[in-house]
This record gives sequence, structure tokens and C-alpha cells, in this order.
Amino acid sequence: ALGMTPGSRRAGPARGGRHSLSRDAERVLDALAGEPATTDQIVVRTGLQPAEVALVLRALEREGHITRSRGFTWPA
Repeated sequence: ALGMTPGSRRAGPARGGRHSLSRDAERVLDALAGEPATTDQIVVRTGLQPAEVALVLRALEREGHITRSRGFTWPA
């Protein structure tokens, strides 16, 4: 009815794929390891500066790779 097929949400990000991500974006997604994490946890796991993590998270969210809710970042 809405033009969606079963499982379409599980198909991954709508634009590009992981192959088109920056090195920092790859590090952030690897740090999530399929589980939700706080920004502070991502900073510790990646070794990136908080400002860098914030920029990467915003870009990943905009591209549909992650969602953010209740203080956690969730892989899409």
C-alpha cells in the first residue's frame, strides 16, 4: 500500500553503501559493532575527538546508516 516491500527496512542505507564512507565513519560504525552506544562510548572506542565523532554521527544519520534516540546511537 505504501510502496514498501517486506524487509525493505533491513536492506541497509538508501544511499551508497559502506564502501563510500570516510575512514572515520567506518571507525564509528565498527565501534558500534551492531549494538547501540552513547557518544562518549564511541569517542573512547574510536579514539576520535568528541567534535569529530559528532560530525561523523550527523553525517551517518543523514545518510541513513544510524539512528539516534534517548542518548544512544543505533546502527540502522
